[in-house]
Amino acid sequence: MCRYFVVTLKLQPVFKRSITLSERNDSNLGDEAATFGRQHEFADFTWYPSQRKVVYRIDDRVPANTPGNGLNDFLGFRATSSLVLAILRTSEEIQESTNDAGGKCSSAKLTTSTLKFGAYGFSNNG
Repeated sequence: MCRYFVVTLKLQPVFKRSITLSERNDSNLGDEAATFGRQHEFADFTWYPSQRKVVYRIDDRVPANTPGNGLNDFLGFRATSSLVLAILRTSEEIQESTNDAGGKCSSAKLTTSTLKFGAYGFSNNG
């Protein structure tokens, strides 16, 4: 039996988004997650359990005439050479096969430090 559905799309007025990143301890994550999501239209968070921290992305609409021309140039969205990807994958596989918890933690800390240093890819004026 075939079913057909009709979907109506509605255009939204032009808007910008205001994004603030907040790094916090994860001790209240369970309590904060649901309320945080209801407080911000585009809310998101990234949990780093081994580091006991959460990075909350406070992300809301602002008028299109708000000053600034922000850019999201997230490192994970950029082209990465096959060689670099192969080296990273091999390193992860070796850490996994040798149960190298210390190496995995060091790699995770390097990743989060790199993201933080690069402002998670965000800039205020392109």
